[in-house]
Amino acid sequence: MSELDNKTKVKELFRTTFSKTANNLKEHLAAEPRNIDEIDATWDLLQSKFEELGVLDGAIFELLLTTASEEDLEMEIERRDEYFKKFSELRATMYKIKVNATQGLRSVESQSDAGTGNSKASGVMSGKRKFKLPHIEFKPYDGSIKGWLAFWAQFRKIHEDVSIDDNGKIEYLLQIMYVGVVPDN
Repeated sequence: MSELDNKTKVKELFRTTFSKTANNLKEHLAAEPRNIDEIDATWDLLQSKFEELGVLDGAIFELLLTTASEEDLEMEIERRDEYFKKFSELRATMYKIKVNATQGLRSVESQSDAGTGNSKASGVMSGKRKFKLPHIEFKPYDGSIKGWLAFWAQFRKIHEDVSIDDNGKIEYLLQIMYVGVVPDN
């Protein structure tokens, strides 16, 4: 069995387990009442599977570049995009749930503090940090497919941090990118 066949077999196994975990997360998200600990654990597992799947997909794509037709490469990219879309949809749902939960907590705390004049709890939930984070040194990203996973592993934390506004995220992104680089299409 060739290296491509072995990796393809493993990739199909990872895609199956990714789909099962994604469906499990959807069930947890639809359940009432929601078990936040179970949702967080399943989300962490799904993220791990997605990252592992990305590494496998990248390795397989590299092997396919030398042997596959353009049509086969397009089909492979479309299948990869399906999994990315599933992951992105679930990430958006998770974000909405966390924002709603945070707003719900703020609302409850505001109501409970209204009579006492106590604003300490509200300040904690405001989403503002009380400390300054150290400067993060990123490895520059050249826009290549090979460098995507390393780039995303660094930038994802910034992208998902709700306390950093969009302008700040763009500034971080510009710091990471090589000057004058046009991303691969």
